[in-house]
Amino acid sequence: MLPFPVSLVALRGRLLSLAACGLAAVTGLSAQTAPTGAVSGRILNQGTGEYLRNAVVTVVGTPLGTTAEAGGAYTVTGVPAGVQRVRFTFEGLDAKEETVTVLAGQTATLDVALSSAVYGDVIKLSQFVVASEREGNAKAIMEQKASIESKRVLATDTFGSISEGNVGEFLKYLPGVMIDYVEADARSVSLGGLDPKYTSVTLDGSPIASSGMAAASGTGANRAFEFEQMSINSIETVELSRTPQPENPGSALAGVVNLRSKGAFDRAGRLIGVRAGFAFNSMSGQFWKKQPGWDDEDHHRLQPNWGIDYSDVFLDRRLGVRAGYNYSYTFAEQKAQVANYAFDTNLTNNDSEVPRVTSFSFRDSPKPTIRYNGNVRVDYKFSDHFWVSARAEYNRYHAKFFSRDLNFNFSTTVNAPGSAVQTPGVEYSLSSQTASVGTVQVNQGGGATNKYGSTANFGLASYYKRGDFRADVGASMSRSMTWYKDQLFGFFWSIEPAALGNLGLRFNRNGPADPALFITQTSGPDYRNLANHPNGFGARMNDRQGEDQRYQFKADMQYNLTRQRVPVLLKWGLHVSEWVNNADRPVANYAVAFRGVDGVAASADEALAAFAERSYRMNFDFGGNVDGMANVDRWKAYQIYQANPNAWTPPSEAQIVGFKLQNARDAQEQIDALYNQTVFKFGRNLTIAPGIRYERTRGRAAGPADLGQRETDRRIFGTSNPTGLFPTDVINTTRQSAGYLVTRYGGDRRFARQDYDTWLRYLHTTYRFGENLVLKGSWNQAISRPDMNRLIGGLVVTNDDPANPLPNRANAGNADLVPELSNTTNLTLEYYTRGIGQIAVSAYRRDFRNMIRSITYLVPAGGSWNGEPLPSTVSPEDWEINTVDNVAKSHMSSIEFSFTRDLSFLPGPLSRLRVNANYTRIRYDVYENYNRPTNLANLSWFFPYRAFRLQWNTNWRPGYRTEVVTGTNGWPNHVRESLTHTLDFSWNFRRNMDFFLNARNVFNQDGGTYRLRSDLRTRWVETGAIWATGVRATF
Repeated sequence: MLPFPVSLVALRGRLLSLAACGLAAVTGLSAQTAPTGAVSGRILNQGTGEYLRNAVVTVVGTPLGTTAEAGGAYTVTGVPAGVQRVRFTFEGLDAKEETVTVLAGQTATLDVALSSAVYGDVIKLSQFVVASEREGNAKAIMEQKASIESKRVLATDTFGSISEGNVGEFLKYLPGVMIDYVEADARSVSLGGLDPKYTSVTLDGSPIASSGMAAASGTGANRAFEFEQMSINSIETVELSRTPQPENPGSALAGVVNLRSKGAFDRAGRLIGVRAGFAFNSMSGQFWKKQPGWDDEDHHRLQPNWGIDYSDVFLDRRLGVRAGYNYSYTFAEQKAQVANYAFDTNLTNNDSEVPRVTSFSFRDSPKPTIRYNGNVRVDYKFSDHFWVSARAEYNRYHAKFFSRDLNFNFSTTVNAPGSAVQTPGVEYSLSSQTASVGTVQVNQGGGATNKYGSTANFGLASYYKRGDFRADVGASMSRSMTWYKDQLFGFFWSIEPAALGNLGLRFNRNGPADPALFITQTSGPDYRNLANHPNGFGARMNDRQGEDQRYQFKADMQYNLTRQRVPVLLKWGLHVSEWVNNADRPVANYAVAFRGVDGVAASADEALAAFAERSYRMNFDFGGNVDGMANVDRWKAYQIYQANPNAWTPPSEAQIVGFKLQNARDAQEQIDALYNQTVFKFGRNLTIAPGIRYERTRGRAAGPADLGQRETDRRIFGTSNPTGLFPTDVINTTRQSAGYLVTRYGGDRRFARQDYDTWLRYLHTTYRFGENLVLKGSWNQAISRPDMNRLIGGLVVTNDDPANPLPNRANAGNADLVPELSNTTNLTLEYYTRGIGQIAVSAYRRDFRNMIRSITYLVPAGGSWNGEPLPSTVSPEDWEINTVDNVAKSHMSSIEFSFTRDLSFLPGPLSRLRVNANYTRIRYDVYENYNRPTNLANLSWFFPYRAFRLQWNTNWRPGYRTEVVTGTNGWPNHVRESLTHTLDFSWNFRRNMDFFLNARNVFNQDGGTYRLRSDLRTRWVETGAIWATGVRATF
């Protein structure tokens, strides 16, 4: 069991006593004896035909009231019999009062439609414009206002259209949010300066599977959700809760991102929406023409995008159906340059030191990405008290990326400090250096693959309400699969020719921040001519896959005690969740070497020039003079491999067996949870909600059992140290044999198990100074469980290529990991302005115990790990061992400012302007435990004028350090500052039709890294601006 620093028995006793005393107190106070009834109905937005969730309903002259639920339905119980006036309010709409007669013991029906004078100006425009820009924001504001926790709710069109439908591109504009990118794709979300693994992502409150990390790493060792396979097109609103309540998973340490799906009952009638257009990239030149493609064919860079949505109600509004299908095709150019340096270990001369350039690497990696999303949701009302909902959603992600690399290595640099070659008059600076011995290599080290991903989500929910009792019972299943495939599509993952050596090379540039590199060859054969490069090459295949599944059953209940002076809302529930994760990285991960049809290595029939790509030429777009070279045709090479396998040196049996045995892993985890929350409502001003959540965790992970070299030697040679007893060549050959590896890794699988209980406490308070000023405070505990596969010991080798100049690399488990625990305190002040706006200030502090951090150890060649020699079957270089451990304690704090409102006080057309801005400042006690930026900011402008609308969004984060400063590393790596912009423009040229134009990364922001000084750039990355244009219509 994992207790917090209190007695659990005492804790449970105190909370139960508190609840019991509170109930006894409030039930004994002024129980109403007069006859009562109830009022129920639905609230409609007359201007848009949408029902208003979270509209506020109050009985005038009484403390009675409620907020409308899904479909605009509301019920107020305990209403005194007689004639009553009921008031209805919703942000951005005119308040309305209606009279109703309530009979004792009966329910009066009162439906109401709200409107606004503003519709007189805009109702002539398309319904799409009205609903999207005004009511979307109003619904979100009402959701936040009604919540007792610090919460942000935004309609999915708040920041305009998301061209490719990636949810991450929307989330990055929220306070305290940073998106982690992999080249051009928004992959995972960081909340409040914490690692993405601490964020829980749900769909209608149910967990979503994510398999990308399992397939990519082969360890499944990351709980971070990846957004590549989740579309925003079926989502109505996004809810960001930074201080979860007991009904949320206890693992939501940083917070919860809940995606709420669209439903047919949100509207009064039929809606059909269609969208069609094209997308292109700003770096693609004449994108309307065919160009040499990302593969071995020519392609258009202008790609189609389209979608359709349908919503309607039937059977006297008892049956609602909503369905949609969306297809997006985007293209990113993905150009990169990397500069590597050698530094001395004297940390006192960093200001004057001129580091030696060891290499430049260029990468041309065009990437088309296709996303499909199909969704359907069916709601059926059996009665006003009971309805069921079923939803199904399928997301498909298909990315093709083919990297082509050009590497310049400076082995011996003239006039470098300590160099044996010193020549007067030859410049040695960060702008120019000369290598008397250098190499040039064309290769494809970044790999090539067809990445397929699919995520299927299914949910079944039921809702029952009778009087003051409500029950929500549902089940969900989510399954995600990711495949990386190369052989199936007829190419090698990478081609690895030998380098052309003994070259004299000089580079010139305008300083270390300038990517425009000019290479001058001073001696040796022309590197641009592939005929001069060594004959022959190696090739690697790298198929892999991963699977993730999430299952959940949940039953949430609540009972509203309204007939007391202090109303009480009781909430309790049961959640049962299961997680299953499988990783099979090395489905076919091995290397082969081309020796030609004649069977003789490095002979004429392996000439590299014969395999030059037909039409594609590498173009890095950084300026300079390194563009225009051909790379090796991985498709032609694979065709020869299929037609004549004997022309290749096959992988050793040990290589195949070793990869398969070392990398297959799976994990399973079940969490059973019970929770309780008691919400005390002291008048209309004060709400206090203590709560508790119990979770039982049972987990199992299985992976390869590693006997270690000593034990394996003992079993094979009869001794744990065969050196000197057997010939060295015999020992080495034996250790590289399949039989040796089967003995070492092929025995019983290694298992890791977890079984423990966790009690989590919560306290949320809200004080309303008036209708528009709200103070919210909260304190909650959370748990973050170790990745199950990280609990398995042994090594997973991730780089063992003897020709690779990098160190050998391996991932190592840690069987001693324990869960992380946290306490979070929050205070938020919210002011809701006229004109659908909000000003908010939030402060957070998080205290951690047992924080899990990633750490890399450098082990010299020939060393050991956990007392065992590192594998001797790989290249004789140093090892980088990536592992995780717990640190004792840590804390962080942050403050956030956000501002949202219509600037209606401005004169003339400017009064239509709407601004959305936020800023976050974060402080860490030990920065190295987090390695995240300390500032984040966003600014969004929306300006509608007549039939036009323009939205401009800006996202900023500063540069930040990602490495530890040590006695030997005085030049730590930093991620560069980022300032990106998106544009969304539309023209409503007919009542129900829009022309749209949007762009992401408008100015093609250069991402990358630097060392210590911002001018010493080590990586440049450009992906181009992704533009989309077309027409959309609603009927």
